[in-house]
Amino acid sequence: MRKTKLALKKIKNKAGISWQVVFPKPGKGRDRKTFKSRIDAQTFFEQKKVELANFGAAGASMSEKLRGDALAAAEVLKSHGSTLLDAAKFYVNHLLKTSGGIPLKQGLDLLLLDREKPMFSPIYRKSLKHRLNPFVKNFPEDKSTRQVTPADVETFLNQLQSIGRAPATIESYRKEIFTLFSFLKDRGHCGENPASLIKRDQIVTRIEILTPTQCARLLDACDEKTLPSIALGMFCGLRSSELERLDWSRVNLVEKVVVIDPTVARKTGARRVVPIPENCVEWLLPFAKEAGAVQPKCFRNLRDCTRVRAGFSPSYAKRDFIELQRLLKVAKHNEVKLQPWPQNCLRHSAISYALAKSRDESKVASWAGNSPAMIKRHYDSQAMPSAAKAFYEIRPQLPDNVEQVGFSAAA
Repeated sequence: MRKTKLALKKIKNKAGISWQVVFPKPGKGRDRKTFKSRIDAQTFFEQKKVELANFGAAGASMSEKLRGDALAAAEVLKSHGSTLLDAAKFYVNHLLKTSGGIPLKQGLDLLLLDREKPMFSPIYRKSLKHRLNPFVKNFPEDKSTRQVTPADVETFLNQLQSIGRAPATIESYRKEIFTLFSFLKDRGHCGENPASLIKRDQIVTRIEILTPTQCARLLDACDEKTLPSIALGMFCGLRSSELERLDWSRVNLVEKVVVIDPTVARKTGARRVVPIPENCVEWLLPFAKEAGAVQPKCFRNLRDCTRVRAGFSPSYAKRDFIELQRLLKVAKHNEVKLQPWPQNCLRHSAISYALAKSRDESKVASWAGNSPAMIKRHYDSQAMPSAAKAFYEIRPQLPDNVEQVGFSAAA
């Protein structure tokens, strides 16, 4: 193929005589510029001649504005040890990462649809909606799943902190956001998981436990429907999701153990055997069954009633349960100030008192379903040995004609 050369041509047409400069384009082809004056054409011709000599065809085809922008950009990048080519490569790579994807709302809908499988509980699905809907609504509707950055996630979590949300609550939001983007990444709808770069250590988790007196008061406020689940959570540290799926056939009061198999421990998927303290056995004996769900239906409403009877505030669920409304009215009438309910306090209490008693984080971690390092980091020194002694002496009230030894539930 013939190579285009720089040329100055005289053009005759009906309008008269004009002058045209032909010059090569970068790669292939040519470009033209026409002038009415020979002097202007000759000046442009000489300029292109110099540019071709200095920069080649690519430089000669650049406009003055483009050349000025390129020189300014090169100067900015020079101070950072980079070139225009480096910047172009970085930008193209950024476009590849952020282009495509699907709308963030659509990504959440896909996750929720996937979680309709029988292996996921209704409470878990409700938790996903509760935490991920505000996150998604925080962005424009056209926000792509590939455009969400770690800074976006961090900003959202900081907003939660600014309105007074507890560290444990903020960590729960982070986990659900991580779940969303892990799901989307597996299906090719996003690149790196933006929540994976938010370290858990950046969110200070506050562990709060109940005192032995509060534990005794809570157990005394239970009825036959709520006591088994609350006692197992308080003394054995079972997670709320595990208690929801636990069957009485896995609770062995003779051997004093609870067997948590993978169908119950879906968070870890690992089987473990949890010891039942002696005083917990005494609380469970009157209600034990050979089989059947440990936790009844509508447990949340029943548990909230127990909380209020024990002097604690109920959860943030819809307070349309008749008995709960009655108890709240009574508390208000009697000017009883309900205490805040510390998040996950039953499990935190069980682990803290067990560690204070045994001083063996490996042993506690084996039945709690956590790592020894995590047990040590979060639960060490949360409770003193004297408090642990009182905790394990909380026993059911005996009839008046029977002598009671230990810490009374009525204390």
